[in-house]
Amino acid sequence: MTAVVATRTCFGRKPGEDCFPVIVEIGTPYKCKGDPETWACPVRIEPFLDGVRDAYGVDSLQALCMAVYLVRKLLDGFCAEGGMLSCGHGDEFSNSPNLGSA
Repeated sequence: MTAVVATRTCFGRKPGEDCFPVIVEIGTPYKCKGDPETWACPVRIEPFLDGVRDAYGVDSLQALCMAVYLVRKLLDGFCAEGGMLSCGHGDEFSNSPNLGSA
């Protein structure tokens, strides 16, 4: 992954199961080598994605926004299936993950 520009570690828990760390990292957007009109932004969401994935856009801002959107969709999906997210201090996120709160 290119330089990480945003990171967050929180904790997930499914009903009746132990807590586990959820690590979110978003890297620096970059121009795709094969297509100068396409940008990519690397994303890691452990354990919900295997390895690093790229989110794509027509420019660096759109690629970055798509990366954040991917994070949001995966965490929302986890919560919609009954999972819970917390920031590690016993504070639960609301039904929709709020990555902006401490």
